[in-house]
Amino acid sequence: MSDIEIAEQKIAEAIIGLREEYLATGQAPDVMTINHGLCDSFADDITAQLPEIEGLVAVDIASFIEVDPDTGCSYDSGGPFDLELIGEHWPKITPPEGLTWEDMNQLSEDAGFSCGTHVFLTFNGKFYDAEAEQGVDTPFELPFFQRVISSWLEERPQPPRL
Repeated sequence: MSDIEIAEQKIAEAIIGLREEYLATGQAPDVMTINHGLCDSFADDITAQLPEIEGLVAVDIASFIEVDPDTGCSYDSGGPFDLELIGEHWPKITPPEGLTWEDMNQLSEDAGFSCGTHVFLTFNGKFYDAEAEQGVDTPFELPFFQRVISSWLEERPQPPRL
């Protein structure tokens, strides 16, 4: 087993163990709740448990959003995705099937993606959270964002049928 595979296994085991602890101690009634309000603590707890895994970091969706030229910070409530940054650091990240970056920018605006929307982990090009212990290739594949995307698509006005 390679060092990367060993690290990924440790991450998965830590996520499973910590989420079981959160549930057993009543910190959250279910795993989905961990990702809705406790995600930053959860991600910090995992990185604290695994300091030996170099490159395991907690990131926020705001890390993928362009910087507002007026403030020098990420947009407070849903700015466009920073495609240059994404391409440089996470070239595998693409919009979900059937959506474009323009769609994703609109989703970001409509959903108000900002600091604290969702904090998750990244390691070796994969993304992890309390519901994705095996990691996924893009943040948009995390169950949290899958629910946001599905809800957004359901709420969007549909073009009239001919």
